[in-house]
Amino acid sequence: MDKNNTLQVEHLLKLAHNGDMTFIEPLQVLKKTHSWHSISDNLMLDNGNRIIPFGSWADILCIYFERGVDGLIECGLYKSELSVFAIALL
Repeated sequence: MDKNNTLQVEHLLKLAHNGDMTFIEPLQVLKKTHSWHSISDNLMLDNGNRIIPFGSWADILCIYFERGVDGLIECGLYKSELSVFAIALL
């Protein structure tokens, strides 16, 4: 899906159902290879369209895979840029 430019957040979220830590490295590689944006980046294109922050979604999934629900709760309570993603994933 990433190669065909058809990747959507919902596809990434499906990975959470598995909870498999082996997804951490491929997510990090995809984030780096394709320069996935995080929520702190400027997410507006010149034509007014918004950029999906796949990088932030990948980060929150990695937190979930590494630390489980407790990691998401901690992230949600910490009030960081990823808080909204942690709450959404929960």
